[in-house]
Formats: sequence, structure tokens, C-alpha cells
Amino acid sequence: MEERAFIDRNRLPTDQGIREALGKASVYYFDLDGMSEDCTKEWKYHNRRYGWTLKVSRRKKPLYWTFVLHKHFVLGCHLKPEERTDVLGLELQEATRRSIEGAREFDEGFAIELTIKDEAGYKEAKYILGILLEKRP
Repeated sequence: MEERAFIDRNRLPTDQGIREALGKASVYYFDLDGMSEDCTKEWKYHNRRYGWTLKVSRRKKPLYWTFVLHKHFVLGCHLKPEERTDVLGLELQEATRRSIEGAREFDEGFAIELTIKDEAGYKEAKYILGILLEKRP
């Protein structure tokens, strides 16, 4: 497991810190973050291993979470069965498709995490986040 960029409890992630940690991938991070402007965003600290995670909710219901590594980031969510069907109908990279098809189901839905390193990963995350925002008003 790669080390997360923000593991110090006393160092809350800032926009500038995120830009420095992500480098070129920060453009993707801030674009996806902008899609959820009407949502509640809360940084949560877990422990030294997992550090800070941004939890994004809409009307007090979790929408997605994200955490920053070095030069890339992860966006995760729980897909409801109908959302999962919609997502699998998209044009996805084979690795992403296999990950979603094999996702473990919890009470909240199928847990997926997308690693965004490049434009292809960004586009997939943007499509999926768009579906979540549309289906969870």
C-alpha cells in the first residue's frame, strides 16, 4: 500500500498542500471536487497509517470519499445495485470494469475505489461521480 500524502494529524490538508502532493493530477482532483460544490465536505483523520480522508455527503447521506497519495489520488464510493448497472454500461478500462464487477457488497452498496493518475482514470471517475450526483439528488 502506498503511503498517503497527509498522515500527520496536525496537518489538515489544504488546497496548496494537495496541489503540491498531486502535481499534475491536482487538475483532476479539483475538477472532481468542483462537481460536488453543493455537498458537505468534511476532512476526517483516521490514524497514522490512513491519515486524512475527505468525506463528501449530500443531505447528510454519504456520496463519496477521497484521499491523496503522492502524484495521484483515490476516489471511493458505494454503488447501489442500479447505479452499478449504469456504471457497467459505460465505456470503462478493463481493469476498472473487473474491479466493479468483483466489488464486495455491503449494506451501503458495492464498495469501489478508483485510482486517478491520468486522464483516462479521471474521465471514468467523472462519469461515475456524474451518475451518483444525478441519482442522489
